[in-house]
Amino acid sequence: MTERRKELTAQGIYDLVGSVPTMLEIGCNDGTDTLKFLEAMPGARIYCFEPDPRAIIRFKKITDGEDRIELAEVAVSDTDGTTTFYGSSGRPPEKLRGPGALHYHHLDEWDLSGSLRKPTGHLTFSPWTTFPEDRRYQVGTIRLDTWKRKHLDVTHIDFIWCDVQGAESLVVQGGPETLKVTDYLYMEYSERPLYEGQAPLEELQFMLPGFDLIAICGSGRVEHNALFKNQRLM
Repeated sequence: MTERRKELTAQGIYDLVGSVPTMLEIGCNDGTDTLKFLEAMPGARIYCFEPDPRAIIRFKKITDGEDRIELAEVAVSDTDGTTTFYGSSGRPPEKLRGPGALHYHHLDEWDLSGSLRKPTGHLTFSPWTTFPEDRRYQVGTIRLDTWKRKHLDVTHIDFIWCDVQGAESLVVQGGPETLKVTDYLYMEYSERPLYEGQAPLEELQFMLPGFDLIAICGSGRVEHNALFKNQRLM
């Protein structure tokens, strides 16, 4: 039976994989969550991926040379090469900027909704989030399997955190061999398409043979997160 959770915290990941996991954070933005993972799992080794140049600048400042983290300045996709990244902009409304608000909501420019997929439904779902032409970037792309073969010196991955704003199917298509040796995969999905070509949850499940959907996390209107467990490794 699939569990319903409000959220999956860093402590919740620790409960699944312990204090010394090998983790991938695909779509790490500025590293805020990365540092939370390290606080909960001090022995972790975290491999991060982020293509947005604005977020990369903040990431390097926030993580400040932390040697348990490696950053690849690319987008994970189904091909190795280059493509257009639709960077987001806009400013969160005041109702999201009050006491206790996430630090992201205080950014002068919102860069957390960028995607390899062209925004469609997102334009009406969150009208304050914009995708101006001057925030479209040519970025490098890499298949997960290519990256693993070239850069990973371990044969097992404990946890993948995937936040790629509608490009989830591209990550899966580019990483079948990597996913075979991954215990847990946590990725966002939407109940209605927010980006062109975005795969629904049912399609993602079909693309992940050997994985069971064990939890749905989040209380948003449309966007949620799915936690998959690799039954072949358990």
